[in-house]
Amino acid sequence: MTVAIGTKIKSKGKFLGTVLALVSGVTKDLTAAMSLTVGGVLMTRAAILAKLAGIQALFDDVATTHNAWQAAVKRKDDGAEEGKQFVADLKKAVESQFGPRSARLLDFGLSLPKVRAPRTAAEKATSAGLGQQTRKVRGTKGKKQRLAVTVAGKPGVQLLGPDGKPLAGVEGLGAPVAPAQLSGAPSSSDGGSSGK
Repeated sequence: MTVAIGTKIKSKGKFLGTVLALVSGVTKDLTAAMSLTVGGVLMTRAAILAKLAGIQALFDDVATTHNAWQAAVKRKDDGAEEGKQFVADLKKAVESQFGPRSARLLDFGLSLPKVRAPRTAAEKATSAGLGQQTRKVRGTKGKKQRLAVTVAGKPGVQLLGPDGKPLAGVEGLGAPVAPAQLSGAPSSSDGGSSGK
């Protein structure tokens, strides 16, 4: 069998089987005094066996390395859960030590919590109006009663200024609702504040 240098052996198991069979045949049928011309080189039985042993060692090294790699992967996988728990506990301890908003957390690779932007007056008014409309439509309900509600959709809200006209540049949610339908809507007499 002639194999060009750099050519991949397609069936490594079959090739290794051939090598082992050759070792067996050379050991059994060649005497120490015999020699063979292999690839244009005269080789003794010992040289042939040494060359075959070197080829077999290449395969053995791969198998040993592969088994060691598999064992290392298993150790990593087994220790990963414990490692994740330790890292989570350490993060909590560092936050506890320096405070959840401390700039020192950045030194540990921890991110600071995002500061929630305060809601605008328009957003608060829209939420209040929607809540009032929803309660008006559905009534006051407990947890179990709310589960029975099957009506889809949301009531609409239109934000009005103290003069009773829609606010420019402020979008409400849903379709506009007439001011008379909003209970507790700000009126021009109290300056637009609901006291909340």
